[in-house]
Amino acid sequence: MNDKKNSKQVLIANGIVRKDGKFLLVKRQREWDEQAHGKWEIPGGKVDFGEEPKETALREVEEETGYKVKNPKLLKSIYSHVWEYNTRRSHVVIFPFICELEGGEKNVSDKNVQEVEWLTRDEVDDLDCLPGTMKMLDLID
Repeated sequence: MNDKKNSKQVLIANGIVRKDGKFLLVKRQREWDEQAHGKWEIPGGKVDFGEEPKETALREVEEETGYKVKNPKLLKSIYSHVWEYNTRRSHVVIFPFICELEGGEKNVSDKNVQEVEWLTRDEVDDLDCLPGTMKMLDLID
């Protein structure tokens, strides 16, 4: 499908949070989207109109996990992926921010999240992750 009418671009900001050698990840709850349902990724979401991507990262981490984060710093790489669906295409551009944990506690109240976990990089290797998750985690030294 190469129809511009059925194609859209989506800006996403995510927040990479690390604590005690573990990364904060979410498992997606999207039964309507078999490509993403049940897959793990870094918490994040769509940049609202007029919103700064770094503010999106802070907001989305808290909404999806219950944890408050601060001091978002854009990583040196931006990731993109084209999702192909039966009736449309979606070009997702992700701005990854490394964030510092400020506080809060795990809360799985977002309808698009099945689970929230702190995982080591080795544990993440064994998971079924959304495209780009590993590449973004590899940017962290």
